[in-house]
Parts: sequence; structure tokens; C-alpha cells
Amino acid sequence: MKSRTLAPLVALCMGVSAAATEPEKAPMPKPEPLVAFETEFLRYAVSADGKAAEFTDKQAGKNYALPTPLAILRRPNQTFAAAGCSFADGKLTVAFKDCPTKLIVAVTAKKRYLVFEVVSLGEDRPDILSLCPAIVSLGKVRSYISGIMADDEFAACVRVLNLKSNLALHGGPSPRFEVQCEARHGIVGAKFALIGCPRSQLRSVLQEVVKEEGLPYSPLGGPFALDAEENRGSYVFAYGLAEANADEWVALAKRAGFAQIHIIGFEESLGHYEPNPKLFPNGLAGLKAVVDKIHAAGMRAGMHTLTGCIAPHDPFASPVPDKRLAKDASFVLAEAINETDKAVPTTAEPKGFDTIWAYAARGNVVQIDDELIQFAGLAPTGFTDCKRGAFGTKAAAHPKGSPVHHLFVRYTSFQPDENSTLVDDVADCIARVFNECGFDMIYMDGAEGMVGGWHGVSKMRSAIFRRLKGRVLVEASEWGYHSWPFHSRIGAYDYPHWALKRFIDIHCDHNDSNRASSLLPAQLGWWAILGPSADHDAEFRDEIEYLCCKALATDAPMSFQGVTVGKQPWCARQDEYLELIGRYERLRLARTVPEAIRKQLRTPKADFRLVEANGKPQFVPADYLAHKVTGLKDGSAAWTVKNRFAAQPLRVRIQALWSAAPHDSPDAVPLAEAKDLAPNGAANGVTLQSIAPTFEAVSKLGTRAGSWARATKTFTPPKDLRKCGALRLSVEGDGSGAVLNFQLTNPPQFWGTWDEHYVTVDFTGRREFELHLRERDAERFGDFSWPYGGIYEVYRSPLIRSHVSALNVYCNNLPAGGNLKCSIGPIVAVPVVKVKLANPTIAIGDKKLVFPVTLESGQYIEMESATDCKLYDERGALIQQLSPQGDVPTLASGDNGIAFTCGEPEGHAARANVTIITLGEPL
Repeated sequence: MKSRTLAPLVALCMGVSAAATEPEKAPMPKPEPLVAFETEFLRYAVSADGKAAEFTDKQAGKNYALPTPLAILRRPNQTFAAAGCSFADGKLTVAFKDCPTKLIVAVTAKKRYLVFEVVSLGEDRPDILSLCPAIVSLGKVRSYISGIMADDEFAACVRVLNLKSNLALHGGPSPRFEVQCEARHGIVGAKFALIGCPRSQLRSVLQEVVKEEGLPYSPLGGPFALDAEENRGSYVFAYGLAEANADEWVALAKRAGFAQIHIIGFEESLGHYEPNPKLFPNGLAGLKAVVDKIHAAGMRAGMHTLTGCIAPHDPFASPVPDKRLAKDASFVLAEAINETDKAVPTTAEPKGFDTIWAYAARGNVVQIDDELIQFAGLAPTGFTDCKRGAFGTKAAAHPKGSPVHHLFVRYTSFQPDENSTLVDDVADCIARVFNECGFDMIYMDGAEGMVGGWHGVSKMRSAIFRRLKGRVLVEASEWGYHSWPFHSRIGAYDYPHWALKRFIDIHCDHNDSNRASSLLPAQLGWWAILGPSADHDAEFRDEIEYLCCKALATDAPMSFQGVTVGKQPWCARQDEYLELIGRYERLRLARTVPEAIRKQLRTPKADFRLVEANGKPQFVPADYLAHKVTGLKDGSAAWTVKNRFAAQPLRVRIQALWSAAPHDSPDAVPLAEAKDLAPNGAANGVTLQSIAPTFEAVSKLGTRAGSWARATKTFTPPKDLRKCGALRLSVEGDGSGAVLNFQLTNPPQFWGTWDEHYVTVDFTGRREFELHLRERDAERFGDFSWPYGGIYEVYRSPLIRSHVSALNVYCNNLPAGGNLKCSIGPIVAVPVVKVKLANPTIAIGDKKLVFPVTLESGQYIEMESATDCKLYDERGALIQQLSPQGDVPTLASGDNGIAFTCGEPEGHAARANVTIITLGEPL
């Protein structure tokens, strides 16, 4: 493998110190100014000894600067600080102690900002140059994407003005800006703007900067984004939209109050983006006709791209792969090969490459001349187990000495070399479709996967945007610094599959901070109207209403996937949910809900229902008190709920759950016995003293929080659990209240996954457990402190059952200064089976309510009243209306004892999710 040399680096740094809450320190001596530069709001001064002397708010007379060297040179094992500074003809000349290099920077004072430009750096260039106009005591709000640091009154900001440099924003006790310039992108000519102004004036000043300094910007992006009404609209992902069904999509979007239809998957291949003829038989003209139809309905049209991604079957890659595809390593063919050889011998050993083609993998493709070759193995002699003529290329003979290039792959796609004209060719293809069809929005998905780090990403995104026409709304998966002036909205997260409400709360919290610091609107998407799968349930109405309520509360647009036209949507209640979304959206866009009400709706973990009273919308507080019954004899069939509202009739949802097959099922897969587990870390103050036959952990901590320890069984090769859907195991407990987490995971080349399954050891004696993969314990994840995290890994990413790579057994929540002492029986993965619960019954006090139906796994009952009781299948399709037998029990205000019973399925435990629903008075 050829070695990769790091390019020389120059960095221009402006720092920002800690927030005002830091303990006061003895004031540092202020250097005397050599020269001062003034704007309307800022006085910035540099001293003769090469230090920043002032960063002064002229209106308040407050100097935020802390003395710091104006520049530092760095070479391997050498650092040279600025030793002096002079100023003449609008240029600062910085000298360094014991180093002959001279740095010359031109400084221009505009009305409301300063511009710095590197004019010269001499011939003896350093690896890194840090130019530090100031370290300033601002740190309450920071954002890399906008480049700001601010407190409530004053703000500092740096905007780089070309792709010769990039901004790094450092936190810590002395947060600072660092404008980094790499030699391979050119140091001389690097240019940036420095702003100091009242925080209330910041967006106005930034609007001047992007306009006057020639940055690519959108009137809906960057400093303009919060003022653009278009950015408030929600949208739907139109998978499968075609000429033939465009009217159906328009009707669907109007029902939900969406402002935009976002067209995704219209292309035949990523790269050229020609319309798929199966969807658009009239090609680009057909796609344009659909966009025109969307416009005629009063909505905007969005175009989804994967930015620089090139599909393996796109003409840029097949049948003749473009020579300008990005490579991340190159080798030399050690021996000639013919067109049928299954090994590619190389003069250097290939190491560290993935050998599978997977979403998060680095790729397993090499290019020799006009042939692509996939490899499934690595050896000291080269690539092995090769598929010749991959992706429709032609297998051919290659002579000894031929270059063997490993292609850069992200998201199972190739990328253009960032320094090649292929960047422009891909941008031209995207812009042609966007402009000719008259799209309004573009989503640059997968942009972070572009080769070349920040430079490659920024170059690709800029190349696309500069070619687009019109008033363009831009979103992207990569919230980049250079793209900020044309980036319109942030906040798009991939949707969760478990603990939907908790995920929404996390998303709202992130949006609050991101909106304040990035100066961009934030959305609550991408969401999905979930149908059922082997991994998760379909979405319930209260979950979709929770999302809509928080969007209204925070004035956040939404975006939806998992929506289809036709008779068989993924979730059979899709139309009902779209109507609900439309009610909320029309209220949100009209801004008719008072702020005092919206403030209450923002409350985390608080549910509400939107109702009509005298023709006016009202919001009713609601509690959805969920409880899992795991058997009729294990103590879980009786529990207590607290009704925090006035006494009211019972409202309930009962969902029949799946059951696990026996340990000795023919398709069962043994995973581990306790003796197979190996210690694999613990929190400071916690010791995992033994695993088998006794699993014992001791905590010296003064609290239960964070008292974790881990034991692991790694599977090499990975286990195939495709026929399994649950774990069976037993635990002999000690009543300590500690928590065991039986966690499965898969190789990261697919995606990161933490498949959480908790057992609370609040019992003594031995108990059997069945832990279902579709019932992941994401809801409780945030109740404990773990040595891992990631909202996608816990709340979104399903376990890749064909490649289960490890079983982790955690303990947590140990008694303060105490221990957990239990034993764990064999852990076996087993299939799941559908069972039937006959006549499910709810009892409160001496009143019983019987539902005369046999409930199959996945089916559920929703009862709002004795005359409003429905049975749904697992997709949410209405099966029938039910008439419960008996008087509807009353829930008293305060604590209520609940009991559940049913006809128990033969050979299996009766398992059900029972949710008691209580309502308060309207806000």
C-alpha cells in the first residue's frame, strides 16, 4: 500500500474564552495596541509584541479580548510563537522567534466587519500556522455551522470566504475559532471575515457578508433562513411517485396540510439522475409535468439526491468505470492475471479493508483499467475470493505492474475524486433535472460521505448549488460550515422504531439548541407513519399526535416517510393519521395557538389531545399509562396506576404480544452460558467479581447511577438469527433492584445497533424470561447511565439478525455501596409464535369489563367508551366494532388497582401491553 502523506497545514485562529460563569482569575496585563481596526460595532487592536490587544464592543465599552499570541507556527516537534508585529499599507507582518518565516496578512475594515486575507507566507512554510486575532470571553452560544460564539448581548463570528480554508471551533475553558488552511488547497489567498456586533444585529451583518463577499447563498438559507416563510412548510417523501399516480399524491399531501411533495427514488441511477422509465415513461418531460401538477395544486416540489454518490450501475461506473472515480488506496499488480483468475496479487499487502458490500462499509471494490473487481478476502499476497467484471464491467486480462486502485465507497456508492472534473459532471446532471423540471427544494443527502473531508463535501455541495436556479430551499444530511449561507433548514433525523415519544423529546431538545446557535430553522423529521415488521410495532395514534403536538409547540415543520398511495399502506390507519396531521399543521401555519398554550404543549413527556369545542380547537392533557403483562402467574397481571385527573370512565388499549418458542425449538440458536461470558469493562468504583456460577458485581459508589459492569460473548463468525425473534433465559435474583441488560449487536459495517433488553432484579428465586427483539427496551434507556449511546443505535437501528456479532450482558443500577448477586441460566435465541388471548378482561375494584373476542398476537383493542370500542389488526386495519360486556369501571382520582386476565394460550404465557388512558380538563 502506498503511504499517504499529510499535507502541510496553516491555521488562522481566533479564539473565544469560557463563558462568564468561570471563576474569576487575576487579570492578565493588557498589551499596548500597535494598530486598531474599527467597524460600526467593534474595535479590534493588535500589539507590537504580536498579541491581540482588543476585541471591544464599542457601544458598551467592554473589551472581550484576552491576550494571546497573534500567530503560532508549528512543525514536527517545533512550535514558534509570534514575537513581533508591524503594520504598513493595510497589512500586518508577523515575525516569529527563532524562525525566518514572515506572515503577511491584509486587513480591510468594512462598515460592519473586518476581512483578513493571507498575502504571503514566504518560502519556508510551516506545517501549521495559527493566526489568532483574539481569544474573547464569549461562550454561551456556539455553533460550528454558523461560526458564531455569543452571549446574550454581544456576538463574535468568523465566516471563511473561500474553499482555501475551513473553520474549526474549539470548546473547553478557552473556546476559540481556528481557520485552518491546508497547503494542498492553497494557503495564499485564504480569506475570512471577522464580526463583532450586538447579538441582535448578527444576522443583519451576516447578510451583508454573504452578499458583499460573493459567497454562494440562498434567500432561504443562512442568515436569511429564519425570515423565510417557505421554510415553515412540512413535506412528504413520495416514494413511488409516477406520472400515473401524481394526482393521488397531490390529494394525500393536501389532506395532511403539507406544503411540499418531496420526490425521492425517481432516478434510474444515482449519478446521472435520468428519470426511471418505469415511473416516468415520458422521461424528463414526464417528471416536469408532475412538478407542474404539484405547483398547480399550490405546493412546492422537492428533489432528493445523494449528492456525490454514484450508483455502481450508473453510466459513470458501468459498463466502463470512469477513471475519475475516487480512490483511497493504490497497489501494483504483482503478477499478470487473466479474466477468470479469482485472486488479484499485489506487491504490497492490503490491510484493513472491508470484505463485504454493506451500507456502512468502506467497500470491497478495486479498479484495474476498465474492470471493477469485488473481493471477499484479504491475504498477504493480495485480494482473494474475487468476483470479476463486477457491476456489469467486463472481466479482462491485466499485465504485471498494472495499477490496482481501491475505490472509495460510502453508502454502497462510489464518489467522484474531489479534484477532478467528475464533480462538475455530477453537479451538471443534478442541476439539469432540478432546473428543467422547476424544482423548489433540494435535499443533499449523504453529503458527509464525499471523499476529501470538509473540502470534498463543500466543493461538491457548492458545485451543485451554484448551478441551481430560482429561490432554492436546501436541506442536507451534512450540516456543513461552508454550505451554511445556502442551507435553509436543519433537524432532519432518521426516524425511530422504538420509544417514539422519548425520541421526539430528545429531538426537540436538540432543535432548541441548534436553532439558537445555527440561526437556522429546525424541523421534526424525518418521521414515518410506521407499519409493523418483525422488528417493531405499527404506530399508534397517540404517538403521531405527540409528534404533531410538539411540532406545533415549537413551530417546527415535519417531514414524513413510510407513506404510500393506494389501497395497502404500510400502516392501515395512514389516512386517519394524515387527517390528524393536517389539523395540527393548519393551526401551526396560521399561528393561531396562543404562546401561553404552546408553552404548555412543549413540556417533555406530556401528552395532549386536540379536540373541537364550539368550533374552536382545545388541547386536553392526557396520560397513556402503559404496562406489560408477561404472564398471569408471575405477578405482572396486577398493578397500580395513578390517575392525576378527576374520576372518569376507563379508557384502555390492549395489545396481544407474541410468545417465544421453547428452548428446544428446532430453530433455536444457543448463544451463551454464563461461563462463556468474559469481563469487558466496568465503571470506576464498580467491580465484576465473578460471572459463573454466580454473577456478582460490587459497587463502591454512593449512588445507583452509573454503576455498570459488562461481560461479553463475541461470535466469530457472527450468529445467524434470522429464524429467531426472542431470547429465552432464566435469572435467579437477589431482590437488589439492579438491572440486567441482555444486549445483542452486529458489525458496524451494517450500522451501529444496541439491542436493549432489561430485566429488573427486584425478585428473589429463579424466574424465566422471554425477551423479544421487537420489544426493545429503548423507553428505559435514558433512565440509566451507560458507557455507550447514540440515538440511532438505541432508538432506530434494527439488529441485523443474519450477522449478530456479540452478546453483552450488563448490570447497572447497583445498590449504593452494595452489590448484585444472581445467577444467569443459558441464553438461547428462539423463534416467536403467534398466540391467542381469549376474552381479555380488565378489572378495577369489583367491576370487570370483558372484551368478547379472541385477540391474536399483534392485534389490539382501543376503547374510548362502551359505544366506541374497536378491534384492529397489527397493521391498524379495523376488524370490527366491539361491545364490551359489563359496566365500564371508573378510574378514581389517585391510585387505582388494575387486574388483567384472559384465556391463557396453551403452552405459552399470556403476554399483553395494557395502556390505561386518562384525560384532564382542556387547557
